Amino acid sequence: MKQFLTNHVRSAHREVYFLAVLVLMVGIVLPVFNIGRSSALTLTDRSMSLSSNVTSAGSTVYSFSATVPTGGGTTLGSIEVDICSGASGPLLGTACAAPTGFGFTSSTLTGMSPSGGTPTLGGALTGQTPDSNLGSGSTAARIRISYATPQTVTPGSTVVSFNITAITNPSTAGTFFARIGFFSNNNYTGYTDGGAVANSVQALQNVSFKVQETLAFCVGAMPNATVAHAPATFSTTSLTNNCAQSGGTNIALGIAPDSSTACITPAAVKTPTCEDAATTDDNHYGYAMVQTNASNGATIGYRPNNAGSYTQGTLQTSGTTGCTFTSRIDECINPVNEDQAVAVGGVAAFPATTGTEVFGMAVPSINAQGRGTAALTRNTSSTGYGFTGNVSGGVSCTTGAASTQDCWNWHRTGVATLASSTSAIDNEAIQIFFATKASITTPSGQYAVNVDYFSVPTY
Repeated sequence: MKQFLTNHVRSAHREVYFLAVLVLMVGIVLPVFNIGRSSALTLTDRSMSLSSNVTSAGSTVYSFSATVPTGGGTTLGSIEVDICSGASGPLLGTACAAPTGFGFTSSTLTGMSPSGGTPTLGGALTGQTPDSNLGSGSTAARIRISYATPQTVTPGSTVVSFNITAITNPSTAGTFFARIGFFSNNNYTGYTDGGAVANSVQALQNVSFKVQETLAFCVGAMPNATVAHAPATFSTTSLTNNCAQSGGTNIALGIAPDSSTACITPAAVKTPTCEDAATTDDNHYGYAMVQTNASNGATIGYRPNNAGSYTQGTLQTSGTTGCTFTSRIDECINPVNEDQAVAVGGVAAFPATTGTEVFGMAVPSINAQGRGTAALTRNTSSTGYGFTGNVSGGVSCTTGAASTQDCWNWHRTGVATLASSTSAIDNEAIQIFFATKASITTPSGQYAVNVDYFSVPTY
């Protein structure tokens, strides 16, 4: 019994001794693993945002923010940020290599908080050795900021933030890291707090969309019963796009009742004495509509279609091959200008005198589809089609611009502009009137002319 107690006591002594030795060894080893970091804490609410996350984007601003952790340092004298590649990773104290393509170009420090103590950018350079608390190696991209006078900070509440300008993003898409360290002294000693943040760059996503050059142009014969012929009514009525209200393309001027009456479209209403009861097209007048995205606008014009049975460029009987445009006994109706010794394409009034033979065109108004000022403007020059008056003859005509003048025109050769714009046009329309009068010697027959309209956009 005595021997048993003696052995038990000796065993207990050995266990106590072993435990004491173990505790002593741990106390020696732990400081070795925490050299330089024994009091460092991890920064909280830390972030790094980029003004552009596109690969290789230059002039990018990097904005950093972190809160001094509870229990962390109370003095901030300097800051170091090391930009490390995705392969380097975020772990503090490990190797740090700058991301491929990352660089600084005359970078500056802005928006520093705390702002006291004259914070300055000590350098923003690649190929630098990080502070040992943050990393190792000699190829890091290092940013250093120091205060001339270290700042007092409040652990748990002071937010430290700053921007670094003129940075070129990594050229390889993917994640990269920034390791941030706070130091109590302004010479990057006295490491107190640290942490890492991640961000990424990617290739620019391109979203494309094509808009083609467009032109929608149409001509038609507007039934007076659909939109009344009065210029004020035409200009203010909402028209259906693409000439959908057209009653075809035939316009009849009726039958000449005598040698002094001008038959004007729509003949059934404007000059009822010219109405041909057997013809429905005498209740129509002409119009043209255009829509284009051409930024420099478009012109609307016409030319007589000298083909088929009508080759003389004016009202004529089918198959007629010779017109003098001075004679009133051939089978052509003389244009209003040439019959009065006005040059081809010059405006003229319809004479009230008996025996005068005339044919002409006018553009009384423009429909802007309720959008206020029209993009199209009528050609009211001395070679234009700017009728705006009463449609009766006998009033003098000089330029076609005055509202009291009944100016008409007809180009039997070449082309003529009726209206134009200097910007894009959204389904605007021009109203087109025709008028004619026979002389006492004009041969009987059915007269016609084919009109070829066109629109030329300028992009």
